[in-house]
Amino acid sequence: MCGIGIVFRTRHNAVHACACEARNESDGILEDARPFGQRFGDFEAFLLDRLSHRGPDSIRQVECELFDASGEVTSNVTVISSVLNMRNQAIVQQPIVDENFILQWNGEIYPYSRQSSDASYACHDSSGPSAGPPPPLGSSDTLWVHRHIERIVGANLHSPKSKLDAASPLDANAQMCIAEKITHQIRDFFENPQIKGAYAFAVIIPRLSLIIYGRDKVGRRSLVRLMCEVTHGHHQSRKFLLGLCSTGYAIHQTLPDGTRIHISTEDVSVEGVHCLQLTSNGTHTELAHTGGVISSVAEWTRPFLRMHPLTSIPHASTEKCRMEMEAFFENRGSPLWEQLPVQSFTHHGARDTPMRETRWYLHALYDAVAERILTAPVSAAGSGESHVGLLFSGGVDSMLLAALIHWAIKIEFPAAASRHFVVELLNVSFGELPERSPDRISARRGLAELCAAFPDRVFRLVLIDASDVTLLKRVQSECSDGIDQRIRSLVLPSDTVMDLNIATALWFAAAGVGAIARPSDTQSAIVPCRFHRTAAVDDDTFTANVEPIADPPESCFAELTNALTAEYAANDSHVRKLPISVFGNAPYSIPYKKYGFAKLVQYMRAAQSAGLCRLTTDAQKNHSIEPVIDVQQSLVREAPQGDSSSVPLVRARARLLFSGLGADETLAGYRRHRTAFHSTRDAEKPPLQRLLHELDFDCGNLWRRNCGRDDRVVSDHGKELALPFLDEKVIGCIQAISSPYGMESDGVHAKTEALWDLCQRDGIGDKKLVRTAARLAGLSESSTLVKRAIQFGSRIAVRKVKGEQKI
Repeated sequence: MCGIGIVFRTRHNAVHACACEARNESDGILEDARPFGQRFGDFEAFLLDRLSHRGPDSIRQVECELFDASGEVTSNVTVISSVLNMRNQAIVQQPIVDENFILQWNGEIYPYSRQSSDASYACHDSSGPSAGPPPPLGSSDTLWVHRHIERIVGANLHSPKSKLDAASPLDANAQMCIAEKITHQIRDFFENPQIKGAYAFAVIIPRLSLIIYGRDKVGRRSLVRLMCEVTHGHHQSRKFLLGLCSTGYAIHQTLPDGTRIHISTEDVSVEGVHCLQLTSNGTHTELAHTGGVISSVAEWTRPFLRMHPLTSIPHASTEKCRMEMEAFFENRGSPLWEQLPVQSFTHHGARDTPMRETRWYLHALYDAVAERILTAPVSAAGSGESHVGLLFSGGVDSMLLAALIHWAIKIEFPAAASRHFVVELLNVSFGELPERSPDRISARRGLAELCAAFPDRVFRLVLIDASDVTLLKRVQSECSDGIDQRIRSLVLPSDTVMDLNIATALWFAAAGVGAIARPSDTQSAIVPCRFHRTAAVDDDTFTANVEPIADPPESCFAELTNALTAEYAANDSHVRKLPISVFGNAPYSIPYKKYGFAKLVQYMRAAQSAGLCRLTTDAQKNHSIEPVIDVQQSLVREAPQGDSSSVPLVRARARLLFSGLGADETLAGYRRHRTAFHSTRDAEKPPLQRLLHELDFDCGNLWRRNCGRDDRVVSDHGKELALPFLDEKVIGCIQAISSPYGMESDGVHAKTEALWDLCQRDGIGDKKLVRTAARLAGLSESSTLVKRAIQFGSRIAVRKVKGEQKI
């Protein structure tokens, strides 16, 4: 992985020229001896600092000149690249400067694991240009990509038709044709089915004044444009491209003469491969030029995950994919099956999910995890531990990934190397009582379940208390700027409170500075840690219209006790009334109907009779509750004593961090998906169509809302983010399982009962495929945990502040 930074310096300083043009003055007015970097906060120094965090193993800066067809210099370009070495080999320094072009590569081309080397398992169209086999294990994917792009560029620059040399320069139109041809051939290269993985890249061809750049089709690696807007007085502002980089940046500055300069970032879109050319007059021209903003793109011919898998592919290719996967399991099987628990598979409310479809998904997800594990740095035999990290909340997604990481290490590596692997589970919490955050409690329980299921693996739970003073001082000492300012800039161009909350939690988790949970503390925490919200597994006996329980058992108030615990801890022991609707909706969603109560208020009256809370009703008949004092005191006494305050802080060593991003977006895991499915607002539309509309939006905006932001934040600590739920094979598996068997006027009529069943309640029907896979893996307890967003589970979000509010 690497960091990418490109800064354009046109022959006439673009900022000076635009500022003067905005004022209708001559170009020489702002000229002085100070370089651009000093005028605007030493921008290149900023890039060097940020990119060195992304790639701590190597950083290099080169200067190059771009020429037009006549041989005239159009621009000077500063190219900065940093490298994070992930493949146990000699570091390949970047940028790679070739005779004809400069390459910046930030990504991983994942090799097929030994279980998926058969090309028939690739669940997508195998047509297209051949890129040859993927790079072998242990080799450099950077050099592999460079070799193929070298062939493309060299063939076009030195072909008989182009004759691009100093003796016979081409005119601008001919040069444009060559640029367009190269762009489309690079697009075709990256569209080859053999190219799978997360990446961003930039190719600079000086002889054509050409910059070609882009991201993978899902946008799993960050790449943003640096846009500069110059305004003077009431004149119309000018906006132009300043450069490209992997990190976020923003600055507002007003010059002494009143000229206002605003530098901001915008995500490079994933619609295709982008192309930019610079002309000799110091302006940017594109194959399609729109007001100084880049819009030229060679669009992908086979878009991927622009919509939900159910609505993004034609019927024929889906059937083909399903047939290929059936043949795969019938003819080859998988060594993963030998690792699954021996006990019989119990459906627990998913009784209609076919076993084979769950196995399809589990194996595809295993392959995605294994391919990423194989790129992780491995210590030499006998030289110490090897580490793999996981952003860990204890929820079903992270628990399933933890099991698959263990199996991938056990299967893919020799026994001697496998024994030295440590799986680091990174759990972050905020507030004065971090042990009472929902994610901390479920993480402790999850660790206990993992240790019981896989006793031969070392799982190391790192408790990251982000509000701890000692931790903050240690992390702050490693930041050249303040923590808050750093995270705010990394989030850009995202700019909402929700983005900032999520990014803050991810940034502290990726830093990995925390206390290691002691096994004794984890075991003792199992009984009192009741806040994790599980759906009952005896769903076969559940009906929504049962008679009310005359004398409800005390156990039916466990969810309410946990919710009161969380609210009490989150509000610093301040007693306040809470509307009962708080407990009927996310993140609590107390299943009162399960216990025989027709209304939530009836459940609360029973809780009051049990001495758990006090129920009040105002003149408008609004119901509120508050915990009684005895309950509050008992909750404080129940807090686990194994927190990080008495344990020295350590730093997690894993460079590869897994994340569960993508499971909710592809398998209807969010609360709003259930709301859309059951909505009466668009009652004329079938429930599936309403749901798919919401899923299309989530999948189509992953590159903009999630992937780039998460990559920028996690990579700031020199870590690589792995997203197996968004792997090409995993998405192909979803397409095969939901094979459309007919087209109707409402869109795609798909087979979805194996993916989700939103007629069942939370913890059972949402992300049904993931939950049944977790039960197949032997994780029965965590398989019923209800979805909880990281900003709520870690207790960083403030309930009174809307997530959509701008920061």
